[in-house]
Amino acid sequence: MKNKKVTLAVSAGIKKADYCQTGKYQSTLEEILKPFELIMNYVHADYQQIFAIYGANNEPDYPDKITLNEINKSAEDYVNWMNRLGMLI
Repeated sequence: MKNKKVTLAVSAGIKKADYCQTGKYQSTLEEILKPFELIMNYVHADYQQIFAIYGANNEPDYPDKITLNEINKSAEDYVNWMNRLGMLI
């Protein structure tokens, strides 16, 4: 894994505002995923910033459910993010 670019793409069930010190989890998503970063550092991988889509809860009555427009925008952002990292061929 040495010097290989590694990253995480994450679907979070709740909105980004819930991932902060005063939110539901009292931590950012980056803080929650810190063990993955530590492992990548241990194997000398080139760990990159995560990509996250928030509000991806699929429960019918979930109040902050992501919209189709937000999903489409996230898909576009994901491709652009992968291009910026040089991870798409």
